[in-house]
Amino acid sequence: MKKIRTKTSSPEKVRKRCEKEAQRRCSSFEWLPVEDLAVYTPDSDTQFLAVNFHSSDPTIVYIHELAESKFVESVGSDREEHTVIIPWKAGQFLKCYGSCQVGEVKLLPSESTSV
Repeated sequence: MKKIRTKTSSPEKVRKRCEKEAQRRCSSFEWLPVEDLAVYTPDSDTQFLAVNFHSSDPTIVYIHELAESKFVESVGSDREEHTVIIPWKAGQFLKCYGSCQVGEVKLLPSESTSV
C-alpha cells in the first residue's frame, strides 16, 4: 500500500497533494479527531484517507478489512512528517492507538477535471 508522507497538516495543501496523485480534482475536508483505541470507518466513496499525527506522543493506526477484521497495514507517526495520505479502499477500517486526526478526501465529478 502506497503511503504519502508530508509535513503539512493544512487541509488545503493535503487536498492539492491528493489531486496531484489522482490527476483529478478532489474534495476539501476537515480534520476529525479519533481517540485512542477508537475504530473509524471512512465512507465507501473515500479515495484518500489523510491521517494527521498531531501530538508528539507515539501513535500508530492499523488498517483492517471490514468483512473479516483481517489486518492489512499499519501506519505510524514520524517526527519529521506529521501527515500520511493513504490511497483508500472501500471495505476497510482503521483503529488508532494513540490519538490522531483523519480527513476523508473524495474525487469530484469528472466534469471538474482541471487541476
